[in-house]
Amino acid sequence: MNFVSVFLGEDQLPLNQKQAVGLRVFDEATFEEIAVKLSTSEDNARKLVSRGLSKLREIWKKE
Repeated sequence: MNFVSVFLGEDQLPLNQKQAVGLRVFDEATFEEIAVKLSTSEDNARKLVSRGLSKLREIWKKE
């Protein structure tokens, strides 16, 4: 198990949220860049990152 899989909640996040959070946190991508890479709108990219980070906070609090 590596840091990235632990950080991204392994299988506890939907793939699109994992990708969005990974791009934002590790690649320091803008929401516009995330939207392009995930073929979605910039607004949806923001929501994916926000929801993914919220879910990770919940997971980390339980551990």
